Amino acid sequence: MNMLCAILWINTVFLFCIAVFNYWRYNKLAKTIYPTAYHTVDIAITREHEGELQILLVKKHKELNEPFWRFSGGFVDPLDINAEFAAFRETKEETGMVVNNPQYISSRKIEDPRYENSIHKIITSFYHTTHLHGEAGKGYDDVAITQWFNLKDVKPAMIRELHRGLLFDFNTYYALKQLENGNKGIRENAESAQN
Repeated sequence: MNMLCAILWINTVFLFCIAVFNYWRYNKLAKTIYPTAYHTVDIAITREHEGELQILLVKKHKELNEPFWRFSGGFVDPLDINAEFAAFRETKEETGMVVNNPQYISSRKIEDPRYENSIHKIITSFYHTTHLHGEAGKGYDDVAITQWFNLKDVKPAMIRELHRGLLFDFNTYYALKQLENGNKGIRENAESAQN
């Protein structure tokens, strides 16, 4: 009988410990902070200059002594009506330039060093737009300088590591646009030849 009481007592203590653990575990889960993906926009601004396609790159104030460049961009503001508006706003804030409506290229996770040891990360929406007016040189907001580069001369090694994937995305986008425009020309020539 004592043995049966001891087994029942041990079983009760065991079940009580499981109940306490489950209460603690589920209560802790209810207070868990889930990882957040912060939405940003980055913008490839281009222009035709002396027969060359040029792309605008920027350096932030803290990056002036470094050899790397980046695309203009920043966080989507809760007051922005959409990501395209955020791209337009960020372009104006950082470069002072007026551009055409941004066209979506891609989105990707950005390995931003500010979030390296955080559960939170950045997902950027990448856009292309063309320059209407405004001068390169002086930057605004957190950008120190802006500079035009011939696209053919821009190499991954000169781009900040966190934006190198965006350069790849832009080059792919641009190549596809060139093919699309070339195919339109081929179709138009074929159609005119048939008429």
